[in-house]
Amino acid sequence: MLPLSSIVRGLWTVSYLTYFWTSNKAAPGCVEFTDKDYGKIGYLDAGGYSVPIVWSMCFNSTDVHVCEQESAPDEEMELGISCDTERTNAISRLEKRMPSLLKILPLHMHDVPQVFLDRLRQSSESFVHMDLSVLVSQEEQSEVESWGHYWGKLLDGLDTPVGTVRTGLAERLLGPGLPPGWKDLCRWSVSNAPLRNFMSANLTAHEVSGAHIDHLREWQA
Repeated sequence: MLPLSSIVRGLWTVSYLTYFWTSNKAAPGCVEFTDKDYGKIGYLDAGGYSVPIVWSMCFNSTDVHVCEQESAPDEEMELGISCDTERTNAISRLEKRMPSLLKILPLHMHDVPQVFLDRLRQSSESFVHMDLSVLVSQEEQSEVESWGHYWGKLLDGLDTPVGTVRTGLAERLLGPGLPPGWKDLCRWSVSNAPLRNFMSANLTAHEVSGAHIDHLREWQA
């Protein structure tokens, strides 16, 4: 589990962005962001210590890469972390995991992951990337690798189907009933807030996908 000190630090760090984008290069996203001009709608972003749930659904533990990032000559080399996979793999995982997500999402958000999936299907790019380097930027170098293992374990947890989702009194007594990977990654989608924030009527399309719905429909994946 991510150290509490890291969570507290992150909650106070809201000025950065994490990114999700497509490209035709297999290189880890924490090393090379993109090879083309994206303009305003070529990539998706999220801030405030959050990682939208549909981004995570594209990957598993084998897609997590921790590697040295390029830096200025007078700076120490830092480690970056990203998830990178072929677009076809991402689509396959989204299709497999979508029924579970729809059991968790409030009804007013059900069209958002489908639009996200449709845009990826229409893309002409070969790879998808999610850069998580900002989430570990305050960690000691020795802790970054273990952070990568932690994230990979959560991603693999998405392959466990979601059964009955408990709410109300049943949730208070027995818990939400979600497998750990789903529960934790849903919380990451809302800046590591309580799970009820993810399952509420106040959940936004940006928290689910990294974009408002109109932006998502125009996204040039």
